[in-house]
Amino acid sequence: MRSLIVTTGTEKYIMNTWLPSLRDLERGNYQGDILIVDYEASDNYAAHQSSIERGIYNLESFKPETVQSLKEQPNIIYHRVKNKYTIIPSDRINAFNTALNTLNLWEQYDVLLFTDGNDIHFLKPIQPLLEASKNRLTVAAEHTPINDGGRVFAPILACYPSETAKFLFNKPSINAGVIASSPAIIKRVFAEILHDLDAYTSDFGSEQIALSLYCYRNGFRDIGAEYNCHPLVAPEGKFVFFYEALFGD
Repeated sequence: MRSLIVTTGTEKYIMNTWLPSLRDLERGNYQGDILIVDYEASDNYAAHQSSIERGIYNLESFKPETVQSLKEQPNIIYHRVKNKYTIIPSDRINAFNTALNTLNLWEQYDVLLFTDGNDIHFLKPIQPLLEASKNRLTVAAEHTPINDGGRVFAPILACYPSETAKFLFNKPSINAGVIASSPAIIKRVFAEILHDLDAYTSDFGSEQIALSLYCYRNGFRDIGAEYNCHPLVAPEGKFVFFYEALFGD
């Protein structure tokens, strides 16, 4: 089975956490192809509060020496798209879509996995998840309904028809940080998301609402607790994880 894992994010997090944990034999144990998408912010870009809390104030491209190092590693594709974006989270879907089109990668793989790069750590072998996603859309459902998104999701839902907002209101939101399936299915997912970003709004969190809408209309497989965990800080200040999961954000 030919697989491609795609991400984008800040150089420090990808090089120090995401990539090492994915390649590590006792963690992600992944030897397949990887696509790292790099893209530049426009002059209108302003860091969202969630990024500022992690020390990310602006979007900087990978340093030339890092790019050279990546290109020398087997099975790694580094690609910088020419587009400049203002809403980094929602525009990553556009960047992913552009990169795969530019590099003609859609037809070269049986399964694609798209993940966040700044807040994901692989803790167990990823191959079972890839195998389970060949013919079905696999995503990570949140633990809380969309209406708990409050100040983030309410303005986005207000841009949609009222019946759409009612349809999604009490459903768990789908996290856009993990999307896996066949290229044919991913193409349809991306087309719907990009349509909604253009037709309604591309503000922070809008790609998550668009993905949630697609999933609840067309069906999906939740990666569940085995593959999705959130880190908690214990009283002594150490990170602890629910379960032995693959992802934590």
